Amino acid sequence: MRESSEGGVVTLNAPFIGTSEKYTAQDCCGKISYRLTAAPEDQSATMRYRVNNGGFQALGNNVPSALIEFSCCSENTIVIEVRAQNGQTRDYRLGFQIVD
Repeated sequence: MRESSEGGVVTLNAPFIGTSEKYTAQDCCGKISYRLTAAPEDQSATMRYRVNNGGFQALGNNVPSALIEFSCCSENTIVIEVRAQNGQTRDYRLGFQIVD
């Protein structure tokens, strides 16, 4: 995940491993607009994401998303759906919290 206004990067709590489907990340209050960047292991896979049970949005391979607004001081949930060329999907969940 990339932070937009300050130019910094927010990283996951643990290195990404394809078999693990849940991650967390956190940043300090005051910065609430971010861009999401992801890259599937299989370059032919497609991705889309949703935030806090909203509608899915397309996510390009290693292409930053549009700005995403998050709620401060509460947990936000990002779901990234990866669809393989054979049609199988896997969801990865990121609990993202902006703290004081």
